[in-house]
Amino acid sequence: MRREDLLGGLAAGWLVFACSFPAVLPFVFLDDPRLALRVSNAILLALLFLGERPLLRTLAGGALILAAVVFVSAKEAARERAG
Repeated sequence: MRREDLLGGLAAGWLVFACSFPAVLPFVFLDDPRLALRVSNAILLALLFLGERPLLRTLAGGALILAAVVFVSAKEAARERAG
């Protein structure tokens, strides 16, 4: 393994950490996990739409994430009603 490989791996690890850090912050500062989840989702959606990606890719990614959030929320609500 070369030095460049090691530095590239470390840079990728730090990039993943830096990108996931805003999603974790609501769980650190809020006591209610459901509220923290909603705030975290809102932060990530905002970051997705604020990126410098082409508009079509940004809208498609945002729509997929929004659909996933709606699906999980509906599944959670159905679980609460059942039990």
